[in-house]
Amino acid sequence: MIVDLIDMYKTTDINTSGGCKRSLMANTNCQYFCNFRKTFTVIAMLFCSSICMAETDTVLMTNSDNMPIPCIIDGKMGFCHTDGSAASEGKYAMVKPFHEGRAIVETTDRCGYVDETGAEIVKMETRYYFRCANFSGGLAMVEDDAYKGYIDKTGKAVIPLEYKFAHDFHEGLAGVNKSESIHGAYGFVDKTGEIVVPLKYDDGGDFYNGFAAVRAGAKEFISKEGVWDVDEGKYGFVDKTGKEIVHPKYSEVLPFNEGFARVEIDGKYDYIDTKKDGRTERTMLRITGKYGFVNTAGTEIVPPTYQDAYSFDYGLALVKSDGKWGLIDKIGKYVVPPTYDYVRAPFSEGFMAVAIDGKYGFIDKNGKLSIALKYGYAGAFRSGLGNVMTGNKWGFVDETGKEAIPLKYDAEDVFISGLAKVMLGGKWGFIDRTGKNVIPLKYDLADAFADGLAKVMIGGKWGFINETGKEIVHLKYDVVDAFVDDLAKVMLDKKWGFVDKFGNEAIALAYDSAATFSEGLAAVSIGGKWGFIDRNGKFFIPLKYDEAHNFKDGFAAIVLADKSGYVDHWGRELFRAKNTQVYDEGGPED
Repeated sequence: MIVDLIDMYKTTDINTSGGCKRSLMANTNCQYFCNFRKTFTVIAMLFCSSICMAETDTVLMTNSDNMPIPCIIDGKMGFCHTDGSAASEGKYAMVKPFHEGRAIVETTDRCGYVDETGAEIVKMETRYYFRCANFSGGLAMVEDDAYKGYIDKTGKAVIPLEYKFAHDFHEGLAGVNKSESIHGAYGFVDKTGEIVVPLKYDDGGDFYNGFAAVRAGAKEFISKEGVWDVDEGKYGFVDKTGKEIVHPKYSEVLPFNEGFARVEIDGKYDYIDTKKDGRTERTMLRITGKYGFVNTAGTEIVPPTYQDAYSFDYGLALVKSDGKWGLIDKIGKYVVPPTYDYVRAPFSEGFMAVAIDGKYGFIDKNGKLSIALKYGYAGAFRSGLGNVMTGNKWGFVDETGKEAIPLKYDAEDVFISGLAKVMLGGKWGFIDRTGKNVIPLKYDLADAFADGLAKVMIGGKWGFINETGKEIVHLKYDVVDAFVDDLAKVMLDKKWGFVDKFGNEAIALAYDSAATFSEGLAAVSIGGKWGFIDRNGKFFIPLKYDEAHNFKDGFAAIVLADKSGYVDHWGRELFRAKNTQVYDEGGPED
Protein backbone atom coordinates (compact mmCIF):
# COMPACT_ATOMS: atom_id res chain seq x y z
CA MET A 1 0.00 0.00 0.00
CA ILE A 2 2.78 2.45 0.94
CA VAL A 3 4.65 1.57 -2.24
CA ASP A 4 1.53 2.30 -4.26
CA LEU A 5 1.15 5.65 -2.52
CA ILE A 6 4.78 6.54 -3.19
CA ASP A 7 4.39 5.63 -6.87
CA MET A 8 1.26 7.73 -7.04
CA TYR A 9 3.09 10.62 -5.39
CA LYS A 10 5.88 10.46 -7.95
CA THR A 11 3.34 11.18 -10.68
CA THR A 12 1.51 13.91 -8.77
CA ASP A 13 1.71 17.43 -10.26
CA ILE A 14 3.41 19.42 -7.50
CA ASN A 15 6.30 21.84 -7.48
CA THR A 16 9.47 22.01 -5.45
CA SER A 17 8.47 25.05 -3.45
CA GLY A 18 5.86 23.10 -1.55
CA GLY A 19 2.97 25.13 -2.94
CA CYS A 20 0.41 23.74 -5.37
CA LYS A 21 1.55 24.07 -8.94
CA ARG A 22 -2.02 25.08 -9.76
CA SER A 23 -2.34 27.47 -6.83
CA LEU A 24 -3.35 30.75 -8.49
CA MET A 25 -6.94 30.36 -7.38
CA ALA A 26 -6.29 28.04 -4.44
CA ASN A 27 -8.11 28.81 -1.22
CA THR A 28 -6.47 29.25 2.17
CA ASN A 29 -7.03 25.63 3.22
CA CYS A 30 -5.43 24.32 0.04
CA GLN A 31 -2.38 26.53 0.52
CA TYR A 32 -2.12 25.48 4.16
CA PHE A 33 -2.09 21.80 3.27
CA CYS A 34 0.37 22.39 0.45
CA ASN A 35 2.84 24.03 2.82
CA PHE A 36 2.08 21.36 5.45
CA ARG A 37 3.04 18.58 3.06
CA LYS A 38 6.71 19.65 2.85
CA THR A 39 7.34 18.21 6.28
CA PHE A 40 4.82 15.49 6.89
CA THR A 41 3.70 12.23 5.35
CA VAL A 42 3.26 11.01 1.84
CA ILE A 43 -0.40 10.65 2.64
CA ALA A 44 -0.56 14.35 3.51
CA MET A 45 1.21 15.12 0.25
CA LEU A 46 -1.29 13.09 -1.73
CA PHE A 47 -4.18 14.68 0.09
CA CYS A 48 -2.80 18.15 -0.63
CA SER A 49 -2.20 17.39 -4.26
CA SER A 50 -5.70 16.05 -4.84
CA ILE A 51 -7.27 19.00 -3.02
CA CYS A 52 -5.25 21.53 -5.04
CA MET A 53 -5.89 19.89 -8.36
CA ALA A 54 -9.59 19.58 -7.70
CA GLU A 55 -10.02 23.17 -6.57
CA THR A 56 -7.77 24.98 -9.03
CA ASP A 57 -7.88 23.07 -12.30
CA THR A 58 -7.51 25.40 -15.26
CA VAL A 59 -10.68 26.82 -16.75
CA LEU A 60 -10.38 27.67 -20.44
CA MET A 61 -13.27 29.17 -22.38
CA THR A 62 -15.98 30.68 -20.22
CA ASN A 63 -19.19 28.81 -20.93
CA SER A 64 -21.93 29.97 -18.61
CA ASP A 65 -24.69 28.15 -20.49
CA ASN A 66 -22.83 24.79 -20.38
CA MET A 67 -22.89 24.49 -24.15
CA PRO A 68 -20.18 22.42 -25.91
CA ILE A 69 -17.16 24.38 -27.09
CA PRO A 70 -15.32 24.28 -30.43
CA CYS A 71 -12.52 21.72 -30.68
CA ILE A 72 -10.70 19.39 -33.08
CA ILE A 73 -11.71 15.72 -33.25
CA ASP A 74 -9.86 13.22 -35.44
CA GLY A 75 -8.40 15.95 -37.65
CA LYS A 76 -11.70 17.77 -38.19
CA MET A 77 -13.55 20.42 -36.24
CA GLY A 78 -16.44 19.66 -33.95
CA PHE A 79 -17.54 20.27 -30.37
CA CYS A 80 -16.27 19.05 -27.01
CA HIS A 81 -17.41 19.08 -23.42
CA THR A 82 -15.34 21.18 -21.03
CA ASP A 83 -13.28 18.11 -20.09
CA GLY A 84 -12.19 17.70 -23.73
CA SER A 85 -14.36 14.69 -24.49
CA ALA A 86 -16.22 14.72 -27.79
CA ALA A 87 -19.73 16.17 -27.77
CA SER A 88 -20.20 15.73 -31.52
CA GLU A 89 -18.57 14.19 -34.55
CA GLY A 90 -15.46 15.85 -35.93
CA LYS A 91 -16.39 16.46 -39.53
CA TYR A 92 -16.29 20.18 -40.25
CA ALA A 93 -13.75 22.58 -41.73
CA MET A 94 -14.75 25.28 -39.21
CA VAL A 95 -17.14 25.63 -36.27
CA LYS A 96 -18.18 28.68 -34.25
CA PRO A 97 -19.26 29.08 -30.60
CA PHE A 98 -22.92 28.58 -29.65
CA HIS A 99 -25.35 31.49 -29.72
CA GLU A 100 -28.87 30.99 -28.41
CA GLY A 101 -28.38 27.22 -28.42
CA ARG A 102 -27.22 26.95 -32.02
CA ALA A 103 -23.73 26.97 -33.54
CA ILE A 104 -22.53 27.65 -37.08
CA VAL A 105 -20.67 24.78 -38.76
CA GLU A 106 -18.90 24.97 -42.11
CA THR A 107 -17.56 22.57 -44.70
CA THR A 108 -15.34 23.70 -47.55
CA ASP A 109 -18.29 24.90 -49.62
CA ARG A 110 -21.29 25.39 -47.35
CA CYS A 111 -22.49 26.23 -43.85
CA GLY A 112 -25.26 25.20 -41.50
CA TYR A 113 -26.20 24.92 -37.85
CA VAL A 114 -26.10 22.29 -35.11
CA ASP A 115 -27.83 22.07 -31.74
CA GLU A 116 -26.09 21.20 -28.46
CA THR A 117 -26.26 17.48 -29.24
CA GLY A 118 -24.37 18.02 -32.50
CA ALA A 119 -27.44 17.32 -34.64
CA GLU A 120 -27.74 19.44 -37.79
CA ILE A 121 -30.97 21.42 -37.65
CA VAL A 122 -30.84 21.62 -41.45
CA LYS A 123 -29.29 18.62 -43.18
CA MET A 124 -26.37 20.07 -45.11
CA GLU A 125 -26.54 17.27 -47.68
CA THR A 126 -29.99 18.35 -48.81
CA ARG A 127 -30.27 22.07 -47.97
CA TYR A 128 -27.22 24.19 -47.53
CA TYR A 129 -26.14 27.80 -47.35
CA PHE A 130 -23.06 29.71 -48.44
CA ARG A 131 -23.28 32.23 -45.61
CA CYS A 132 -24.63 31.84 -42.08
CA ALA A 133 -24.95 34.46 -39.33
CA ASN A 134 -25.34 33.84 -35.60
CA PHE A 135 -28.82 33.53 -34.14
CA SER A 136 -30.13 36.70 -32.55
CA GLY A 137 -33.62 37.01 -31.10
CA GLY A 138 -34.49 33.53 -32.36
CA LEU A 139 -33.62 34.14 -36.03
CA ALA A 140 -30.48 33.85 -38.14
CA MET A 141 -29.73 35.36 -41.53
CA VAL A 142 -28.67 32.82 -44.18
CA GLU A 143 -27.66 33.06 -47.82
CA ASP A 144 -27.85 30.48 -50.58
CA ASP A 145 -26.15 30.86 -53.96
CA ALA A 146 -28.08 34.03 -54.78
CA TYR A 147 -30.42 35.27 -52.05
CA LYS A 148 -30.70 35.93 -48.32
CA GLY A 149 -33.43 35.25 -45.80
CA TYR A 150 -33.95 34.18 -42.19
CA ILE A 151 -34.44 30.82 -40.49
CA ASP A 152 -35.68 29.94 -37.01
CA LYS A 153 -34.06 27.50 -34.58
CA THR A 154 -35.76 24.51 -36.20
CA GLY A 155 -34.19 25.40 -39.54
CA LYS A 156 -37.46 26.61 -41.05
CA ALA A 157 -37.15 29.56 -43.44
CA VAL A 158 -39.60 31.93 -41.74
CA ILE A 159 -38.56 34.80 -44.02
CA PRO A 160 -38.01 33.48 -47.55
CA LEU A 161 -34.59 33.66 -49.20
CA GLU A 162 -35.53 36.30 -51.75
CA TYR A 163 -33.39 39.30 -50.80
CA LYS A 164 -30.05 40.42 -52.23
CA PHE A 165 -29.14 42.17 -48.98
CA ALA A 166 -30.36 41.55 -45.43
CA HIS A 167 -29.31 43.24 -42.18
CA ASP A 168 -29.56 42.20 -38.52
CA PHE A 169 -32.74 42.92 -36.59
CA HIS A 170 -32.85 46.11 -34.53
CA GLU A 171 -35.87 47.04 -32.46
CA GLY A 172 -37.75 44.15 -34.07
CA LEU A 173 -37.17 45.13 -37.70
CA ALA A 174 -34.48 44.29 -40.27
CA GLY A 175 -33.52 46.16 -43.41
CA VAL A 176 -33.75 44.11 -46.62
CA ASN A 177 -33.17 44.87 -50.29
CA LYS A 178 -34.29 42.93 -53.35
CA SER A 179 -32.02 44.78 -55.76
CA GLU A 180 -28.27 44.98 -56.32
CA SER A 181 -28.72 48.20 -58.27
CA ILE A 182 -28.04 51.62 -56.78
CA HIS A 183 -31.77 52.12 -57.36
CA GLY A 184 -32.69 49.68 -54.63
CA ALA A 185 -35.77 47.95 -53.39
CA TYR A 186 -34.95 48.56 -49.75
CA GLY A 187 -37.37 48.40 -46.86
CA PHE A 188 -37.92 46.64 -43.54
CA VAL A 189 -39.49 43.34 -42.49
CA ASP A 190 -40.60 42.13 -39.07
CA LYS A 191 -39.77 38.73 -37.60
CA THR A 192 -42.70 37.08 -39.37
CA GLY A 193 -41.41 38.27 -42.73
CA GLU A 194 -44.15 40.83 -43.16
CA ILE A 195 -43.00 43.94 -45.05
CA VAL A 196 -43.52 46.83 -42.65
CA VAL A 197 -41.65 49.56 -44.55
CA PRO A 198 -42.27 49.31 -48.31
CA LEU A 199 -39.36 48.13 -50.47
CA LYS A 200 -38.97 51.41 -52.32
CA TYR A 201 -35.79 53.01 -51.01
CA ASP A 202 -32.22 52.78 -52.27
CA ASP A 203 -30.75 52.04 -48.85
CA GLY A 204 -31.18 52.71 -45.16
CA GLY A 205 -29.86 52.39 -41.64
CA ASP A 206 -30.97 50.45 -38.58
CA PHE A 207 -33.84 51.48 -36.32
CA TYR A 208 -32.79 53.55 -33.33
CA ASN A 209 -35.19 55.11 -30.83
CA GLY A 210 -38.10 54.09 -33.06
CA PHE A 211 -36.86 55.61 -36.33
CA ALA A 212 -34.62 54.63 -39.23
CA ALA A 213 -32.92 56.72 -41.89
CA VAL A 214 -33.74 55.84 -45.49
CA ARG A 215 -32.14 57.01 -48.73
CA ALA A 216 -33.62 57.58 -52.18
CA GLY A 217 -32.80 59.27 -55.48
CA ALA A 218 -29.37 57.77 -56.17
CA LYS A 219 -27.99 58.37 -59.66
CA GLU A 220 -24.88 57.67 -61.66
CA PHE A 221 -22.83 60.38 -63.34
CA ILE A 222 -19.46 61.14 -64.89
CA SER A 223 -17.35 63.48 -62.76
CA LYS A 224 -15.50 66.48 -64.13
CA GLU A 225 -12.36 64.33 -64.08
CA GLY A 226 -14.11 61.88 -66.40
CA VAL A 227 -14.56 59.24 -63.69
CA TRP A 228 -17.77 57.27 -63.17
CA ASP A 229 -19.31 58.17 -59.81
CA VAL A 230 -22.54 57.88 -57.86
CA ASP A 231 -24.70 60.56 -56.28
CA GLU A 232 -26.09 58.68 -53.28
CA GLY A 233 -29.31 60.66 -53.23
CA LYS A 234 -31.12 62.15 -50.24
CA TYR A 235 -32.03 60.97 -46.73
CA GLY A 236 -35.23 60.97 -44.73
CA PHE A 237 -36.83 58.96 -41.90
CA VAL A 238 -39.47 56.28 -41.45
CA ASP A 239 -41.09 55.10 -38.23
CA LYS A 240 -41.80 51.50 -37.12
CA THR A 241 -45.26 51.52 -38.71
CA GLY A 242 -43.71 52.22 -42.11
CA LYS A 243 -44.83 55.82 -42.18
CA GLU A 244 -42.44 58.18 -43.95
CA ILE A 245 -42.18 60.98 -41.40
CA VAL A 246 -39.45 62.85 -43.28
CA HIS A 247 -39.35 62.65 -47.05
CA PRO A 248 -35.79 62.02 -48.36
CA LYS A 249 -34.50 65.50 -49.04
CA TYR A 250 -31.41 65.90 -46.84
CA SER A 251 -27.79 65.25 -47.80
CA GLU A 252 -27.05 63.82 -44.33
CA VAL A 253 -28.97 62.92 -41.18
CA LEU A 254 -28.03 61.75 -37.68
CA PRO A 255 -30.19 59.46 -35.47
CA PHE A 256 -32.88 60.97 -33.27
CA ASN A 257 -31.75 62.00 -29.81
CA GLU A 258 -34.01 63.65 -27.23
CA GLY A 259 -36.73 63.72 -29.89
CA PHE A 260 -34.74 65.59 -32.55
CA ALA A 261 -32.49 64.62 -35.43
CA ARG A 262 -29.76 66.77 -36.96
CA VAL A 263 -30.20 67.18 -40.72
CA GLU A 264 -28.04 68.72 -43.45
CA ILE A 265 -28.73 70.30 -46.83
CA ASP A 266 -26.34 71.36 -49.58
CA GLY A 267 -23.67 69.02 -48.26
CA LYS A 268 -20.65 68.88 -50.53
CA TYR A 269 -17.73 66.55 -50.06
CA ASP A 270 -14.31 66.01 -51.58
CA TYR A 271 -11.51 63.52 -51.17
CA ILE A 272 -7.97 64.03 -49.95
CA ASP A 273 -5.26 61.50 -50.73
CA THR A 274 -2.46 60.87 -48.25
CA LYS A 275 0.56 58.59 -48.39
CA LYS A 276 1.03 56.12 -45.53
CA ASP A 277 3.47 53.22 -45.43
CA GLY A 278 3.82 53.38 -49.19
CA ARG A 279 0.06 53.23 -49.72
CA THR A 280 -2.38 55.92 -50.81
CA GLU A 281 -5.27 56.40 -48.42
CA ARG A 282 -8.34 58.38 -49.47
CA THR A 283 -10.33 60.32 -46.87
CA MET A 284 -13.67 61.98 -47.52
CA LEU A 285 -13.94 65.53 -46.18
CA ARG A 286 -16.99 67.75 -45.84
CA ILE A 287 -16.47 71.02 -47.70
CA THR A 288 -19.75 72.75 -47.00
CA GLY A 289 -23.26 72.17 -45.72
CA LYS A 290 -26.05 73.73 -43.69
CA TYR A 291 -27.53 72.15 -40.58
CA GLY A 292 -30.84 72.19 -38.75
CA PHE A 293 -33.19 69.88 -36.81
CA VAL A 294 -36.41 67.96 -37.39
CA ASN A 295 -38.68 66.51 -34.69
CA THR A 296 -40.27 63.06 -34.58
CA ALA A 297 -43.34 64.38 -36.39
CA GLY A 298 -41.11 65.32 -39.31
CA THR A 299 -41.45 69.04 -38.71
CA GLU A 300 -38.39 71.16 -39.44
CA ILE A 301 -38.22 72.91 -36.07
CA VAL A 302 -34.84 74.48 -36.80
CA PRO A 303 -34.30 75.27 -40.51
CA PRO A 304 -30.93 74.16 -41.93
CA THR A 305 -29.06 77.45 -41.77
CA TYR A 306 -26.11 76.71 -39.48
CA GLN A 307 -22.50 75.97 -40.45
CA ASP A 308 -22.36 73.08 -38.02
CA ALA A 309 -24.40 71.57 -35.21
CA TYR A 310 -24.33 68.86 -32.55
CA SER A 311 -27.20 66.63 -31.44
CA PHE A 312 -29.32 67.74 -28.49
CA ASP A 313 -27.91 67.15 -25.01
CA TYR A 314 -29.60 68.31 -21.78
CA GLY A 315 -32.29 69.88 -23.98
CA LEU A 316 -29.82 72.13 -25.80
CA ALA A 317 -27.97 71.88 -29.10
CA LEU A 318 -24.70 73.49 -30.10
CA VAL A 319 -24.90 75.41 -33.36
CA LYS A 320 -22.28 77.34 -35.31
CA SER A 321 -22.93 80.56 -37.18
CA ASP A 322 -20.37 82.94 -38.71
CA GLY A 323 -17.60 80.91 -37.11
CA LYS A 324 -19.01 81.22 -33.58
CA TRP A 325 -20.74 78.64 -31.39
CA GLY A 326 -23.97 79.12 -29.47
CA LEU A 327 -26.79 77.06 -27.96
CA ILE A 328 -30.42 76.72 -29.03
CA ASP A 329 -33.39 75.14 -27.27
CA LYS A 330 -35.90 72.72 -28.75
CA ILE A 331 -37.95 75.44 -30.42
CA GLY A 332 -34.87 76.85 -32.11
CA LYS A 333 -34.55 79.86 -29.80
CA TYR A 334 -31.08 81.01 -28.79
CA VAL A 335 -30.24 80.29 -25.18
CA VAL A 336 -26.68 81.42 -25.84
CA PRO A 337 -26.10 83.49 -29.01
CA PRO A 338 -23.17 82.44 -31.25
CA THR A 339 -20.34 83.72 -29.04
CA TYR A 340 -17.63 81.12 -28.52
CA ASP A 341 -14.63 80.37 -30.72
CA TYR A 342 -14.24 76.89 -29.21
CA VAL A 343 -16.46 74.34 -27.48
CA ARG A 344 -15.53 70.95 -26.05
CA ALA A 345 -18.64 68.86 -26.74
CA PRO A 346 -20.49 67.06 -25.34
CA PHE A 347 -21.32 68.11 -21.80
CA SER A 348 -19.34 66.30 -19.11
CA GLU A 349 -21.11 66.03 -15.74
CA GLY A 350 -23.28 68.95 -16.87
CA PHE A 351 -20.38 71.24 -17.85
CA MET A 352 -18.71 72.10 -21.14
CA ALA A 353 -15.44 73.92 -21.75
CA VAL A 354 -15.72 77.01 -23.99
CA ALA A 355 -13.31 79.71 -25.14
CA ILE A 356 -13.19 83.22 -26.58
CA ASP A 357 -9.93 84.74 -27.85
CA GLY A 358 -7.89 81.97 -26.24
CA LYS A 359 -9.45 82.31 -22.79
CA TYR A 360 -11.22 79.24 -21.45
CA GLY A 361 -13.99 78.61 -18.95
CA PHE A 362 -17.09 76.43 -18.52
CA ILE A 363 -20.78 76.75 -19.24
CA ASP A 364 -23.33 74.65 -17.36
CA LYS A 365 -26.11 72.51 -18.82
CA ASN A 366 -28.40 75.57 -18.94
CA GLY A 367 -25.91 77.48 -21.08
CA LYS A 368 -24.89 79.82 -18.26
CA LEU A 369 -21.20 80.79 -18.07
CA SER A 370 -20.61 79.35 -14.62
CA ILE A 371 -16.79 79.43 -14.58
CA ALA A 372 -15.21 82.60 -15.97
CA LEU A 373 -13.19 82.73 -19.18
CA LYS A 374 -9.77 83.26 -17.64
CA TYR A 375 -7.76 80.10 -18.20
CA GLY A 376 -5.26 79.15 -20.88
CA TYR A 377 -7.04 75.85 -21.33
CA ALA A 378 -9.94 73.90 -19.83
CA GLY A 379 -10.63 70.20 -20.14
CA ALA A 380 -13.47 68.06 -18.79
CA PHE A 381 -15.21 67.53 -15.46
CA ARG A 382 -14.70 64.21 -13.69
CA SER A 383 -15.73 63.41 -10.12
CA GLY A 384 -17.01 66.99 -9.68
CA LEU A 385 -13.74 68.70 -10.70
CA GLY A 386 -12.60 70.21 -13.99
CA ASN A 387 -8.97 70.48 -15.01
CA VAL A 388 -7.72 73.94 -16.04
CA MET A 389 -4.38 75.53 -16.98
CA THR A 390 -2.84 78.99 -16.87
CA GLY A 391 0.78 79.85 -17.60
CA ASN A 392 1.57 76.16 -18.16
CA LYS A 393 0.46 75.33 -14.63
CA TRP A 394 -2.44 72.96 -14.06
CA GLY A 395 -5.03 72.61 -11.32
CA PHE A 396 -8.73 71.90 -10.77
CA VAL A 397 -11.88 73.94 -10.29
CA ASP A 398 -15.10 72.79 -8.65
CA GLU A 399 -18.64 73.33 -9.93
CA THR A 400 -18.79 76.82 -8.39
CA GLY A 401 -15.61 77.91 -10.15
CA LYS A 402 -13.53 77.80 -6.99
CA GLU A 403 -9.96 76.65 -7.56
CA ALA A 404 -10.29 73.56 -5.41
CA ILE A 405 -6.75 72.42 -6.22
CA PRO A 406 -4.20 75.18 -6.90
CA LEU A 407 -2.73 75.59 -10.38
CA LYS A 408 0.78 74.43 -9.58
CA TYR A 409 1.36 71.24 -11.55
CA ASP A 410 3.29 70.88 -14.82
CA ALA A 411 0.86 68.25 -16.08
CA GLU A 412 -2.20 66.36 -14.87
CA ASP A 413 -4.95 63.99 -15.86
CA VAL A 414 -8.64 63.77 -14.97
CA PHE A 415 -9.82 62.03 -11.80
CA ILE A 416 -10.35 58.29 -12.02
CA SER A 417 -11.58 56.36 -8.97
CA GLY A 418 -11.08 59.47 -6.85
CA LEU A 419 -7.42 59.98 -7.80
CA ALA A 420 -5.70 62.11 -10.45
CA LYS A 421 -2.13 61.74 -11.58
CA VAL A 422 -0.12 64.97 -11.49
CA MET A 423 3.43 65.92 -12.43
CA LEU A 424 5.74 68.53 -10.90
CA GLY A 425 9.44 68.95 -11.60
CA GLY A 426 9.45 65.93 -13.87
CA LYS A 427 8.02 63.56 -11.22
CA TRP A 428 4.56 61.98 -11.15
CA GLY A 429 2.31 61.16 -8.22
CA PHE A 430 -1.39 61.13 -7.31
CA ILE A 431 -3.70 63.52 -5.49
CA ASP A 432 -7.20 63.05 -4.14
CA ARG A 433 -10.18 65.38 -4.65
CA THR A 434 -9.11 67.57 -1.74
CA GLY A 435 -5.72 68.15 -3.38
CA LYS A 436 -3.92 66.01 -0.83
CA ASN A 437 -0.83 64.32 -2.23
CA VAL A 438 -1.77 60.76 -1.28
CA ILE A 439 0.94 59.12 -3.42
CA PRO A 440 4.27 61.01 -3.47
CA LEU A 441 5.49 62.67 -6.66
CA LYS A 442 8.49 60.42 -7.20
CA TYR A 443 7.79 58.47 -10.36
CA ASP A 444 9.35 59.14 -13.76
CA LEU A 445 6.21 57.87 -15.47
CA ALA A 446 2.78 56.77 -14.27
CA ASP A 447 -0.44 55.49 -15.78
CA ALA A 448 -3.94 56.13 -14.46
CA PHE A 449 -5.44 53.57 -12.08
CA ALA A 450 -7.34 50.60 -13.50
CA ASP A 451 -8.99 48.01 -11.26
CA GLY A 452 -7.20 49.44 -8.24
CA LEU A 453 -3.65 49.33 -9.62
CA ALA A 454 -1.47 51.78 -11.58
CA LYS A 455 1.69 51.19 -13.60
CA VAL A 456 4.60 53.35 -12.40
CA MET A 457 8.29 53.66 -13.34
CA ILE A 458 11.46 54.91 -11.66
CA GLY A 459 14.82 54.81 -13.37
CA GLY A 460 13.56 52.68 -16.20
CA LYS A 461 12.10 50.01 -13.90
CA TRP A 462 8.35 49.36 -13.83
CA GLY A 463 5.92 47.95 -11.31
CA PHE A 464 2.42 48.49 -9.89
CA ILE A 465 1.11 50.43 -6.91
CA ASN A 466 -2.31 50.34 -5.26
CA GLU A 467 -4.47 53.34 -4.39
CA THR A 468 -2.63 53.89 -1.10
CA GLY A 469 0.71 54.05 -2.90
CA LYS A 470 1.90 50.65 -1.68
CA GLU A 471 4.12 48.81 -4.16
CA ILE A 472 2.19 45.68 -4.99
CA VAL A 473 4.48 44.66 -7.83
CA HIS A 474 8.02 45.83 -7.11
CA LEU A 475 9.57 48.29 -9.55
CA LYS A 476 12.12 45.96 -11.06
CA TYR A 477 10.84 45.09 -14.51
CA ASP A 478 11.94 46.50 -17.85
CA VAL A 479 8.40 46.27 -19.25
CA VAL A 480 4.99 45.68 -17.69
CA ASP A 481 1.68 45.33 -19.48
CA ALA A 482 -1.82 45.96 -18.16
CA PHE A 483 -3.57 43.24 -16.19
CA VAL A 484 -5.75 40.89 -18.20
CA ASP A 485 -7.81 38.39 -16.21
CA ASP A 486 -5.77 39.23 -13.08
CA LEU A 487 -2.39 38.52 -14.70
CA ALA A 488 0.04 41.06 -16.16
CA LYS A 489 2.79 40.26 -18.62
CA VAL A 490 6.23 41.48 -17.44
CA MET A 491 9.78 41.42 -18.87
CA LEU A 492 13.15 41.51 -17.15
CA ASP A 493 16.52 40.97 -18.84
CA LYS A 494 14.69 40.04 -22.06
CA LYS A 495 12.72 37.24 -20.39
CA TRP A 496 8.93 37.33 -20.10
CA GLY A 497 6.59 36.01 -17.44
CA PHE A 498 3.47 37.00 -15.52
CA VAL A 499 2.69 38.59 -12.16
CA ASP A 500 -0.59 38.46 -10.25
CA LYS A 501 -2.34 41.27 -8.40
CA PHE A 502 -0.63 40.28 -5.14
CA GLY A 503 2.81 40.93 -6.63
CA ASN A 504 3.73 37.25 -7.00
CA GLU A 505 5.56 36.05 -10.09
CA ALA A 506 2.74 33.66 -10.83
CA ILE A 507 4.48 32.41 -13.96
CA ALA A 508 8.28 32.45 -14.00
CA LEU A 509 10.14 34.81 -16.33
CA ALA A 510 11.41 32.08 -18.62
CA TYR A 511 10.16 33.03 -22.07
CA ASP A 512 11.74 34.88 -24.97
CA SER A 513 8.35 36.29 -25.94
CA ALA A 514 4.79 36.03 -24.68
CA ALA A 515 1.25 37.07 -25.55
CA THR A 516 -1.49 38.06 -23.14
CA PHE A 517 -3.94 35.40 -21.96
CA SER A 518 -6.92 34.63 -24.12
CA GLU A 519 -9.51 31.96 -23.28
CA GLY A 520 -7.33 30.75 -20.42
CA LEU A 521 -4.13 30.21 -22.42
CA ALA A 522 -1.19 32.38 -23.47
CA ALA A 523 1.19 31.85 -26.38
CA VAL A 524 4.86 31.84 -25.30
CA SER A 525 8.14 31.17 -27.09
CA ILE A 526 11.58 29.84 -26.25
CA GLY A 527 14.33 29.51 -28.81
CA GLY A 528 12.06 30.53 -31.66
CA LYS A 529 9.39 27.89 -30.95
CA TRP A 530 5.92 28.71 -29.69
CA GLY A 531 3.52 26.86 -27.44
CA PHE A 532 0.75 27.64 -24.94
CA ILE A 533 0.71 27.78 -21.16
CA ASP A 534 -2.22 27.89 -18.75
CA ARG A 535 -2.68 30.42 -15.95
CA ASN A 536 -0.49 28.33 -13.66
CA GLY A 537 2.44 28.28 -16.09
CA LYS A 538 1.92 24.66 -17.09
CA PHE A 539 2.40 23.85 -20.76
CA PHE A 540 -0.95 22.84 -22.20
CA ILE A 541 0.44 22.79 -25.74
CA PRO A 542 4.19 22.16 -26.17
CA LEU A 543 6.76 24.46 -27.79
CA LYS A 544 6.72 23.35 -31.41
CA TYR A 545 5.24 26.05 -33.63
CA ASP A 546 7.02 28.68 -35.70
CA GLU A 547 4.13 31.08 -35.05
CA ALA A 548 1.23 31.02 -32.63
CA HIS A 549 -1.59 33.51 -32.21
CA ASN A 550 -4.13 34.25 -29.51
CA PHE A 551 -7.08 31.94 -29.00
CA LYS A 552 -10.40 33.15 -30.31
CA ASP A 553 -13.67 31.21 -30.36
CA GLY A 554 -11.90 28.01 -29.30
CA PHE A 555 -8.99 27.99 -31.74
CA ALA A 556 -5.58 29.60 -32.20
CA ALA A 557 -3.93 30.09 -35.58
CA ILE A 558 -0.55 28.35 -35.85
CA VAL A 559 2.28 27.93 -38.36
CA LEU A 560 4.55 24.88 -38.42
CA ALA A 561 7.22 24.83 -41.14
CA ASP A 562 5.30 25.45 -44.37
CA LYS A 563 1.92 24.48 -42.93
CA SER A 564 -0.64 26.73 -41.33
CA GLY A 565 -3.73 25.76 -39.44
CA TYR A 566 -5.42 25.75 -36.05
CA VAL A 567 -4.96 24.20 -32.64
CA ASP A 568 -7.70 23.75 -30.05
CA HIS A 569 -7.48 24.00 -26.27
CA TRP A 570 -6.36 20.39 -25.96
CA GLY A 571 -3.53 20.69 -28.48
CA ARG A 572 -5.34 18.94 -31.30
CA GLU A 573 -4.31 20.31 -34.68
CA LEU A 574 -5.92 20.87 -38.04
CA PHE A 575 -3.60 21.99 -40.84
CA ARG A 576 -4.68 23.59 -44.09
CA ALA A 577 -3.06 23.38 -47.49
CA LYS A 578 0.58 24.48 -47.67
CA ASN A 579 1.20 28.23 -47.44
CA THR A 580 -2.47 28.95 -46.70
CA GLN A 581 -2.92 31.88 -44.33
CA VAL A 582 -5.58 31.10 -41.76
CA TYR A 583 -5.61 34.36 -39.78
CA ASP A 584 -6.30 37.87 -40.97
CA GLU A 585 -3.55 39.88 -39.37
CA GLY A 586 -1.33 40.37 -36.35
CA GLY A 587 0.19 37.77 -34.12
CA PRO A 588 1.56 37.23 -30.66
CA GLU A 589 2.69 40.30 -28.79
CA ASP A 590 6.41 40.79 -28.25
